[in-house]
Amino acid sequence: MDDLSVYDGKKTTPLGVDNFKKMVTRNDPPYYYVDKSMLIFEILQNGAAVNLIPRPRRFGKSLNLDMMDRFLSIGTSRKLFSNLKISQREEFCKRHQGKYPVLHLDWKDVAGETYEEACNMLVAELQSVAQRMKSLTKSKYLDADDLEKYNTILHLDKMPQKEKDEKAKFRAALKTAPFVLTELMQKHYRKKVVVLIDEYDVPLNNAYTSGYYSKMNSLIRGIFSKLLKGNENLAFAVLMGCLPIAKESLFTGLNNLRVWTGKSNFVGEYFGFTEDEVKDILEYYQFPEMLETMRDWFEGFRFGRSRVSCPWDVLSFADQCRLGGPGEPQKFWVNTSGNDIIKLLLSRADSAAQKDYIDLMAGKSIWKTITSELTFSDLDNKGSNAIWSMMVATGYLAVRSEDDGISELAVTNREIRWLLSNSLQDWLCSKYSAKTGDITAFSTALKRGDPDAAETALRSILSGMFTAHTSARSVKRREDLYQGLLLGLLRQNWMVRAEVQSGEGYVDVYFRVSDAQGIVIEVKDAGRRTKLDSVCSEALKQIQDNRYAEALLEQGCSSVLCYGIAFQKADCKVMLKLQQGES
Repeated sequence: MDDLSVYDGKKTTPLGVDNFKKMVTRNDPPYYYVDKSMLIFEILQNGAAVNLIPRPRRFGKSLNLDMMDRFLSIGTSRKLFSNLKISQREEFCKRHQGKYPVLHLDWKDVAGETYEEACNMLVAELQSVAQRMKSLTKSKYLDADDLEKYNTILHLDKMPQKEKDEKAKFRAALKTAPFVLTELMQKHYRKKVVVLIDEYDVPLNNAYTSGYYSKMNSLIRGIFSKLLKGNENLAFAVLMGCLPIAKESLFTGLNNLRVWTGKSNFVGEYFGFTEDEVKDILEYYQFPEMLETMRDWFEGFRFGRSRVSCPWDVLSFADQCRLGGPGEPQKFWVNTSGNDIIKLLLSRADSAAQKDYIDLMAGKSIWKTITSELTFSDLDNKGSNAIWSMMVATGYLAVRSEDDGISELAVTNREIRWLLSNSLQDWLCSKYSAKTGDITAFSTALKRGDPDAAETALRSILSGMFTAHTSARSVKRREDLYQGLLLGLLRQNWMVRAEVQSGEGYVDVYFRVSDAQGIVIEVKDAGRRTKLDSVCSEALKQIQDNRYAEALLEQGCSSVLCYGIAFQKADCKVMLKLQQGES
């Protein structure tokens, strides 16, 4: 460890480790490993020829694929699995462990600002894989034609592409290269080949956001058609990525494909940590009392019947507890995940989708029709439904219940609500020209108890924003909209909560700015009333009569800043009343 003075004799948390051998063999100190080895048994026993498993980022996909590679590959070390659950399946291990040649492709870096750059990255990956197969050149089972095919892959980057026919020849060689490798491996080892592809959707995701999707989709579809459809060299294949891309867009004619989306119970528990696994981790590191905090911040993902937490979050928080003791969790997952496609979709959202989005920020649920398998053309043509489907697939929203094909959606957990609040600020700044300085000024003014400055900043933010979006809404719906706006503005700095029970009612907006000070806000829509002062007074009276500040005072705050905020389209009024605890 970097700082030996804080080493506590415990296993270390394997943050960012996706090398299975390193995970289970390190001894100085060893890594804490959550055993997911039965995933191998489940996939092989199921018998599907091609398995597509989409899961959000940082859920152990790469580690699981490397584990499968280490288990199945010819020449594997059986000791790697001797202490894991799958070793108890002795007959299964005899039949499958170390019995296959494995073609393992990792497409996480197959990206670029242009199609040509992305192709170059794909070529580099294929050449790297081929370089590790140098034993093929000495195989007694490969003839001169086979070796010529192998050398073509090794030198893909040297193929000329100036003339039209040269470009066509290069594209054909690139599309067939993975298939050719399986052909050569099958001839050399005299066994059918297992194909593992990690981050299969990265090239398409990047192409979609960078403007060359059609070309990349044609290339990847061609690779998969040759590699996975009717390939007599193939034992089976497992593909993992983030997006559940529809069969008809990428796997045309592939009848042997099984897509295990987040709705499926199959292999649900092998991606992410179950609550029992989280409990074990916290007890091992001697912080069992932090379970509720862990649930609030990081749980909420559902894969079939399995309710899980993101491993990156759990291990990061366990590490934080070990090194500094319990404290406010950080935003671990959202700081490591690629969110470009979500940001792009949200930037295209219409006003109805934005209202739903703000409802989500306020802690409410929305009911939507979700598509479990998407095409990228859906993202352009199916409007807001594609947004919600994509946000479910990537883990930002969770399905809480279903009724007649309609899904109840909510923000997955507290950490992700922070990220989505940040996206709301992006909307304000880009679509409505809200200034970051005004947003900062509003938060600062609230904290220091300056209602006039808060009002000035908020009015500037509102300018030109809500006139077109609130005229046809009920008072309650408009108040929800304004409440969601405030949550989006304030959640950048504080852990703001909405609809919190306190005293004799539910507070619209509620948070602590320090150990000694808290803030409650009651939101009112003035409708057609012209006297915003009187509407603010009603809000302050409601705070006082229902004792909304009570919970904060009971938590130890010596003072609570109580704000009544009245809205009328792009106008507003902010008033303050201070409540202090007993000295």
